[in-house]
Amino acid sequence: MNFLKPSSQQIFSSANLGVRFLHSSRILRNSNITINNKSYDLSAFKSVPQSNLYATIKIFNKPYLVTAGDKVILPHNLKNVDIGSVIKFNDIVNIGSRDVVFYPPTDDAEGVLEKVVKIEGTVIEKTKNKAAEKLTTWQRNRKNKRALVKHKKTVIRISEVSVQL
Repeated sequence: MNFLKPSSQQIFSSANLGVRFLHSSRILRNSNITINNKSYDLSAFKSVPQSNLYATIKIFNKPYLVTAGDKVILPHNLKNVDIGSVIKFNDIVNIGSRDVVFYPPTDDAEGVLEKVVKIEGTVIEKTKNKAAEKLTTWQRNRKNKRALVKHKKTVIRISEVSVQL
């Protein structure tokens, strides 16, 4: 359930900013990638500027459509990260632009886009929502209990969406 699947617990710091590596991605030299003995042609992405790309990623099994510069507000407190940490996302559903979209086949979806697409985000805020009143009632009882609830949230800014060809 956790989208932060670190391959190692080691944190590399650069000016006190933790960088977490979710998967090692290698740079591919040609536009055809071969995974599980199947070849995928990504040559159409050579003509697309990196600033025009979007991707659909899954965080806690919910899809988010993101581009570079977007803010993603997660209704969770991510305990593993601090403010300023860089997160590399690995659960990628598709990648595309206005003209080109690449959906990996459903039978080989595991690991196709993670080797070619690089999506990074920076944690910019960890805060709580506004206070809301929660009313608890019991059956056959006139008493009600009221409590203020402030749910935690994490805000991530997507810093990079790119295809490494």
